[in-house]
Amino acid sequence: MHIEQIFTGCLAQGAYYITSEGEAAIIDPLREITPNLDRLKKDGLRLKYIFETHFHADFVSGHLELAQKTWAAIVYGPTANRGFEAIVAEDQPILLVVDPGRDEEAITRLARVGFDQVLGYLNGGISAWVESGRETDRVNRITAEEFARQFDPSTSVVYDVRKETEYAAEHAQDAFNRPLAYINDWIRDINPEQHLVMHCAGGNRSLIAASILLSRGYRNFTEIAGGFSALSKTHIPKTD
Repeated sequence: MHIEQIFTGCLAQGAYYITSEGEAAIIDPLREITPNLDRLKKDGLRLKYIFETHFHADFVSGHLELAQKTWAAIVYGPTANRGFEAIVAEDQPILLVVDPGRDEEAITRLARVGFDQVLGYLNGGISAWVESGRETDRVNRITAEEFARQFDPSTSVVYDVRKETEYAAEHAQDAFNRPLAYINDWIRDINPEQHLVMHCAGGNRSLIAASILLSRGYRNFTEIAGGFSALSKTHIPKTD
């Protein structure tokens, strides 16, 4: 099985492309379906299922048109209001592992996209999960001050994952622009032997990029907390 995350450049919209044994499934398809059709043709796959999890924002999804072009079945959660034929998936119980005090927020967010069967939350959050010995993963994250002290351009490369316009306005002198929206294009050019440092504007987009890199097997990288907002307050050289 192969799982790939695909982003749009304009809507910051993410879709998942899943393939296995000659068939494919797409989760939350992009509004423009041509790239999906081209990819299916290139890979020689038949699209079997289209999963729609953001039914509150289906106006930016190409699920209906994609289903018409491919005859794939659309799959919705049990609480979605729909005016067309679809498979209704049964809700599964969910146990939340969140930071203490964030459980109500997580429950609300899940309910907004149709996940209502929340059993509860783990007392103690992620700390309790770690202490129990269960499997975890983490992103190597440093502060902007640590980066300013440690960075050596001869051993590391810096990727700025902000938009091109943000990068053009001002950026770290040694950073290369690699927008998050095009991560599937530039991820293949990463040298796994060379240490990579990533940042965005405030830390959210670079964490998404870090999560994608981990899922693809890349581990030789560091992400900067606070992004360029924090970096701009250090002594590192920046463009005018």
